[in-house]
Amino acid sequence: MVNLEFNESVRNKLDSMYIHLDRDSEKGKRTIRTIKISDETFVEPHTGFYAGDSLCSMGSFSYSNSPLPVGLQIGRYCALSWGIKVTGPRHPYEWVTISNMTYDRFAANVRSFAEKSGYTKNYDPRVLEKPMPVIGHDVWIGQNVTINRGVRIGNGAVVAAFSVVTKNIPPFEIWGGNPARKIKDRFEEKTRDLIMDVEWWNYDFGQFQDLDLRNVDESMNFIKENPTKFKPYTPSKMSGKELIKILTNIDD
Repeated sequence: MVNLEFNESVRNKLDSMYIHLDRDSEKGKRTIRTIKISDETFVEPHTGFYAGDSLCSMGSFSYSNSPLPVGLQIGRYCALSWGIKVTGPRHPYEWVTISNMTYDRFAANVRSFAEKSGYTKNYDPRVLEKPMPVIGHDVWIGQNVTINRGVRIGNGAVVAAFSVVTKNIPPFEIWGGNPARKIKDRFEEKTRDLIMDVEWWNYDFGQFQDLDLRNVDESMNFIKENPTKFKPYTPSKMSGKELIKILTNIDD
C-alpha cells in the first residue's frame, strides 16, 4: 500500500478519470492530506469515494459515504451509507497471549519496554486473518453497518441500518439485525432468476433511458429479448499500480 501526498492536482486528475472524492464540489471540497492506494486495487470510472482517504476496488456507478479500507471489493451500482465499518485486525487468541507485545513493535507500550529489555521477537498475526469483504453489484448497505472480514454480500442484497454482518448474504435478500439475519427476499424467485440471467449491471445506465425501471419483469425481459439493442459496458479499469504511477508524476 502506498500513502500519497494529496493536493488539488491529485484531486483534479482523479476527477478527470471520473473517480470522484467530492459529492458536490460546488458546495465544498473535502480536506484530504494523503490518499492510500494498494497495487491490487482496481477502480472503474464514475465512482464516488465521498469519505475517508483510501481508494478500494470499486465498480462504475457505485459510491460510498463511509471511509473504506483499501482491500475492500465493491461491484457496480452499489450504494454505501454513512458509518459503515469493516472489523479491524483481530488479536491472535490461538497464541500464548492476545497481547500486542507479540506483534506490534511500533506501539508505544511495546516499544518502550523493548528498548529497555532488549526484547526483539515479533510475529505476524495477519496470517490468521480472513480476507476483506467482497460486495457484489447493486448492493445497498445502510447506515452504521459493521461487516466482518471474510464475508461476501451477493448481488442485489440490502443490509439494514445498524446491522452486524457476520456471514455471507445471498443475492437479492434483505438482511438486518445483530447478528444480521434474513428479513425477506427483494423479489420472488422467478424475478430473481430473470435478473441473474440478464445481469443488467453489465450495461451502463444510459442504455436504460427508454425502459421503465420501476417495472422489473418488463424491463428485464426487454433487455433479454433485445440483446442487439444493448452493448456491454467495458470501461478501462485503473489498477492501483497505474493510479500510483499517474498520481506521483503530476506536474503541479
